[in-house]
Amino acid sequence: SSTPGAPSKEMPPACSDIPCSLRDSMAKEHAQYVQTGHLALAENGREYYYTIKGAYRAVWSQLWPLKHIICSRDRGIARRALRELGLPLEYETVDYTAKYKGVEEEIETAELVEE
Repeated sequence: SSTPGAPSKEMPPACSDIPCSLRDSMAKEHAQYVQTGHLALAENGREYYYTIKGAYRAVWSQLWPLKHIICSRDRGIARRALRELGLPLEYETVDYTAKYKGVEEEIETAELVEE
């Protein structure tokens, strides 16, 4: 039996599928936030909640000017990673809004026809 809020010392099995990988990644991230005092594990052992320290940091990191500073830092890290991998700094993006324009109307029309 482990102490509530303490990260598990057992490593989850390796996963190759994306949902399992995401779950494992999130579990590791939550464990790190518990260790640093930003999150705490609820008594039911299945949910996390912010501590005062975590809530304070989460709110302030979303406000100006800190949010701008964090975003600038993250863009710099991404640019360095792209450069190290030999990838172009400019990349093509897909405009999903244009790509799927009209799909919502088609779905609504199909639903009306079925009724």
